[in-house]
Amino acid sequence: MIGNAQTAERIAGSDELGGIMEMLSAAMKALASLTKSCISELKMLAKPPAPVLLATAATMVLLNEKPEWDSARKAMQDPNFLTRLLSYDKESVTKKQMNALRAYVEDPLFAPEIMKRCGLAAHGLSMWVIAIYRYAKIMEMINSRLPP
Repeated sequence: MIGNAQTAERIAGSDELGGIMEMLSAAMKALASLTKSCISELKMLAKPPAPVLLATAATMVLLNEKPEWDSARKAMQDPNFLTRLLSYDKESVTKKQMNALRAYVEDPLFAPEIMKRCGLAAHGLSMWVIAIYRYAKIMEMINSRLPP
């Protein structure tokens, strides 16, 4: 695991953590604003554009599922899909997930401005993935500074 609640408490005043917590809050608001119809619209795409594929694949990485369109469509059929994201344990991100996510979040097509053009769902998912990824990176950096 990359971070833990005790570590977060020890560095609650950290500028890095404060900034990432604001980003997480914005991402959670973006997710919470998504409706089932937004998700339905997304999962109905027969051939989604590349940015949508990136957003859904990265989401699947965090949910420990295959980063493929078919897996994403199946996951989005779950009536609790958004609840799963909203209640995601950001402290549970593994190094393996971080390594896999890096390729997605560094892809120029993963930019929020591009995702916005693909719809609310793709934008919300990408913001959520970026926020979780950055939170885990910050926690990894902070943990490396703390004595064991």
